Amino acid sequence: MKTLDNKLEILIIDDESDILDIITFFIEDKFTQQVNIKTAPTGFDAIEMLKLKSYDLCICDHNMPNGLGSDVYKYIIDNHLPTKFVLCSSIVIADMPKQYSSDKIYYHIIKPEIESGVEKLFNMLSSENGQSSANLQPISNYVPVMVNLLFLLQELPCDIYLSLSENKFVKCLNTGESFSESDRNKYNEKGVHKLFVTRGVDEHKILNLINTSLFKIMANKNKPLGERIFEVHSKLTSMLKLYGISEELAGLAKDSIKNTVGEILKNEKEYRYWERLNLMGEYPSKLYTLQAILCGILTKKISWCSEPTLHKLVMASFFQDMTLDSIELMKIKDYSEFLEKSDKMTSKQKDNYMTHPNRSKEIISKIKDAPTDIDKILLEQHEMPNGEGFPRKMNATQIGPLSAMFITTGIMAKIILEEEEKLNPKEMFKMLERKGYNKGNFKEIFTSLRSLFTIE
Repeated sequence: MKTLDNKLEILIIDDESDILDIITFFIEDKFTQQVNIKTAPTGFDAIEMLKLKSYDLCICDHNMPNGLGSDVYKYIIDNHLPTKFVLCSSIVIADMPKQYSSDKIYYHIIKPEIESGVEKLFNMLSSENGQSSANLQPISNYVPVMVNLLFLLQELPCDIYLSLSENKFVKCLNTGESFSESDRNKYNEKGVHKLFVTRGVDEHKILNLINTSLFKIMANKNKPLGERIFEVHSKLTSMLKLYGISEELAGLAKDSIKNTVGEILKNEKEYRYWERLNLMGEYPSKLYTLQAILCGILTKKISWCSEPTLHKLVMASFFQDMTLDSIELMKIKDYSEFLEKSDKMTSKQKDNYMTHPNRSKEIISKIKDAPTDIDKILLEQHEMPNGEGFPRKMNATQIGPLSAMFITTGIMAKIILEEEEKLNPKEMFKMLERKGYNKGNFKEIFTSLRSLFTIE
């Protein structure tokens, strides 16, 4: 264990920001000597950080969207780095012998038992360095807590302190107060990312709440696919009410969504793709469910509401981004926006975006009993009415009505999720009109969608 004059350098990697904060808290609480902690949200980000700096410890999740824990582990082993690799995941190492060698992993913290895992890790390091953990005195009577973590806890079980200097702390929040989003924003805007609790009784009150929150996060992450989707459906239905869309209308696609989820669950390959997307957070579920809802409403509005037609559109909604590898790419509304942002992208990101319609088409064409024409819808998902989209450069009269509906609802779903309660429907439809999404085979779709939203 390094001394006070030589901080222990620790890199923590997890795609869940709340879990990153929780692990950071446990490390700073248990490692009573000084540590210098850096965090990364993906495996590939961590690898880039490892290229630039030497770390003593790397505490890493396994399942992450952009670079698995095993990619980080392999980089450390292949480059003979002195970094001790600690897996922090619910997976079983013995089940993954090709990815991990148990004799080269320093320790395995098994989620959600992070607190006890960090304590055992600390004891291992102390023993290895000939130090007794009992003799290592805390450098401060205050324990740091991330501001974002306090927001997760909401009601405060103890007084909270602000650090004015290394040795001076002042109380800023009282026991029982709520830590609101405005509180979080206020401190983050001021560059204050950590507040403090006193070591001892208050520290243990916080620990208990953090562990409770951790178990809730893990339980939510492990919810069955169908349960997650219908929770999202319920939230989106409530949001759409703000724009004058009734719960009955919003529920038109519910049965088709249920059937699509059922099909995904039956097919191991489809489910594996879907699970990978969901490791990126809630956005994919929200996007695809919202687009499916809009398709259900629209097919009813323009009398296309046959079950096979709706099923095609719903399945296309859930399969459109199966081969994309980032949320940033999923959020791009059309090809013109891609061109605006492409100068800040890597060649790998550009290739991933430009090839994904063809790759999605190939995947869906291999799925037994997939609806006819769904491969065409997926291939044409980024065409534009002015003929500048890709991959076929089709215009508003060449793009089929189903594809036109899918393209329009996809753009709208992304705008709605980006704006949420701040959405201005009038401005949204003005933008669509400027780009020609009211012409050719888009015209009836545009007019019907515009009539659905409350526009002042």
